[in-house]
Amino acid sequence: MIAQYPHFSEISPEDRAVLHPYFLKVDSGISEFTFANIYLFRNIHNYRISKIKDGLFVLSGNDNGKPFFALPFGMADYKTLER
Repeated sequence: MIAQYPHFSEISPEDRAVLHPYFLKVDSGISEFTFANIYLFRNIHNYRISKIKDGLFVLSGNDNGKPFFALPFGMADYKTLER
């Protein structure tokens, strides 16, 4: 089960049913934004996910010691980003 923001949860195989349809709609061409990639590299990049609202998720991780976050399925409104 995906945690509600501001809490984060680990990526699990069960999350595929929820996330995969959203990944299919991503047209950026970025290969990292697939469920398979996120799941397979979950431990290497310490991926965590949180649900902001229906259809909007935030992905956090760590790359070479630097924390990052991404909104793979669209931008949140200003108040949400500020929070």
